[in-house]
Amino acid sequence: EQAEDEIAAWKGGRGGRIVIGSMPLARSAILPAALNAIMTEFPDTRLRVVDGPYHDLLFGLRHGDIDILIGALRDPVPVDDIVQETLFDDPLAIVARVNHPLARKKNIELADMMEYGWVVPLRGAPTREYFETLFPPQQAIRPKSIIETGSLILIRRLLSTSNQLTIISRHQIEQEEKYGELCQLPIRLPHTERPIGLTVRKGWSPTSIQQELIERLRAISTKVATLW
Repeated sequence: EQAEDEIAAWKGGRGGRIVIGSMPLARSAILPAALNAIMTEFPDTRLRVVDGPYHDLLFGLRHGDIDILIGALRDPVPVDDIVQETLFDDPLAIVARVNHPLARKKNIELADMMEYGWVVPLRGAPTREYFETLFPPQQAIRPKSIIETGSLILIRRLLSTSNQLTIISRHQIEQEEKYGELCQLPIRLPHTERPIGLTVRKGWSPTSIQQELIERLRAISTKVATLW
């Protein structure tokens, strides 16, 4: 299929096929703008976006079902037949609804946050790993309640309609902050920056339209990085 796309491009066509494996942050922060740019300039491009757990997306990438994987990079690299490229570093934040009781406090301690329920990612996600460092499983006192979910839509809705908390990238609540639904609590989380970027197969040669998408992702990521 890639060879057919390359031949079509050589004959003067600019469209082609791109299958993108996307993790939550990329879907909200950089991918929409990149896809809109591609479809505006090359409307005959065939785009498919696949979401799912990281290991499922990685399997699809390694077996050629996915061309590019976009999202949080892994350290160390889990296998030796892929290449990762960092686009920007993404800081984490403790997030709650606007007018949450803790939003009015200037100095928030861990004990304050344990008084509320939490909505957290599924085990295996980098954000969940950081949550476990804040509240180790062996710790006697844990948060009041915990909901585990991989759905960003559900996380946003649960937070906006309750006093529950979450730990999440600020990029992922950009729209909710803009419209006054969610806010970052005044809590510093040092050393929580996660590299967000592209993962491709080692030795992979992108078609011209796939390279166009990569260049747009790089340009948009540069702008995103300057906002935080």
